[in-house]
Amino acid sequence: QGRIAEAEDGGFYPYGECPRAPDSGMVRAVWVLLDFLDRVEFHSPGDFPVKIVFFSGGEMYEVVHAAEGQEALVSYAMGRNKEDGSRRIVLVDGPGQIPLLDFPGIIGFCTVDSAGDVSYYKKG
Repeated sequence: QGRIAEAEDGGFYPYGECPRAPDSGMVRAVWVLLDFLDRVEFHSPGDFPVKIVFFSGGEMYEVVHAAEGQEALVSYAMGRNKEDGSRRIVLVDGPGQIPLLDFPGIIGFCTVDSAGDVSYYKKG
């Protein structure tokens, strides 16, 4: 019906719009979600800077993406959210960002490489 068009990479987009590059933060957040998928009861997208929200074992988890250079913005945005009991996994571009991030609910940090391998870190 002419509502969508195929991009050169095989993806699809609404007809008449330019194809957009994938959101690399969301792609990497999905890799994190996949580590927990066998225990996930529900998941959905979140609002900036939260990429994904999921429930597991009656607990709410958020995958928060902190792009390099946005540590202060993300800390401020997440600090404004009152402690709501969410357990937050912070997805960073590199481990050097970890000391720059501080807000309620952080249970750990992670990076995701181009092959989708996730590495987890805790603040020492």
